[in-house]
Amino acid sequence: MDTLSLLGSTLGLGVLAGIRLYATVLALGLAIRFGFLSLSPSLRHLDILAEPWVLGVAGVLFLAEFVADKVAWFDSIWDSIHTVIRPLGAAFLGFSAFGSVDPKWQVLAGLATGALALSGHTAKAGSRLVVNHSPEPFSNIGVSLVEDALVFGGAWLAITHPLVTLTLVGVFVAIFAWLSPKLFRLLRLEWNALLALLRSTPEPPPPAWLDGLPPFRVAIRCAAGKGVGGLRHSIGWLCIGDSQWTFVTRRLFRRRVHTIARDAVSGVRLTGRLLFDSMDLATGKGQQSFLIFREERDKASALVERFEMARVIR
Repeated sequence: MDTLSLLGSTLGLGVLAGIRLYATVLALGLAIRFGFLSLSPSLRHLDILAEPWVLGVAGVLFLAEFVADKVAWFDSIWDSIHTVIRPLGAAFLGFSAFGSVDPKWQVLAGLATGALALSGHTAKAGSRLVVNHSPEPFSNIGVSLVEDALVFGGAWLAITHPLVTLTLVGVFVAIFAWLSPKLFRLLRLEWNALLALLRSTPEPPPPAWLDGLPPFRVAIRCAAGKGVGGLRHSIGWLCIGDSQWTFVTRRLFRRRVHTIARDAVSGVRLTGRLLFDSMDLATGKGQQSFLIFREERDKASALVERFEMARVIR
């Protein structure tokens, strides 16, 4: 196998490991173990994946991930935990695959494979966070099954057709570069939501963010959702005042402010989720949604109660 083919196989496996590390290891290990794949001499260092103990560990972890990945919102928690694990595992695969070349190229291969795995992981985690907002569970399960098939089929393609795989990796990198700002915002949102589950005290807004804002009674840490023009998935604070509700955040290194007149809000609904709650506002401009971090649930619940009470009095 020439260097280009070796690179195609390795980088392809890196992307797959970023999506499903344990499935990638298990698929390769089983294929090697039972002779479905014949590794070229350049990839002989991957024979370790066919060892019984590796197959056993990978099999158990694969089954755990297979189940976890099909449960809405729990899959996002699972992805958050694996933000570091998947790239490190992929880097080990890349390092091992290049075991017969100069050590400096071996290190570079490990770094490149790990970076591609992080890209694959970010794309997966971001897209699944979007899918989780679907009100029914079947789209989540369907996407997960497609990912399972993609990894097993992709592992076969990476070993048997490395140049085709290298081309597909190039296409993936181009698409990822275009979508990366949105995907990294989603990944940041996921991480912040996970950390909020572990905090008991809400984080206050930075004083500099509040300069020039109208008076408010309470600030709720959240992320913009649907209907908040141009700021979706940006993390900030919803500042609740008597005459105006103001969402303040940072986007493209500058402060951004989105205002909603209190009189324009005709209804408020709070829906509980696993990572965060969804607060939907019915306004004259349509529905505007905010993703409330769990540490702010009490504030959001109190806001909804006050709003409903005021509406009854009217």
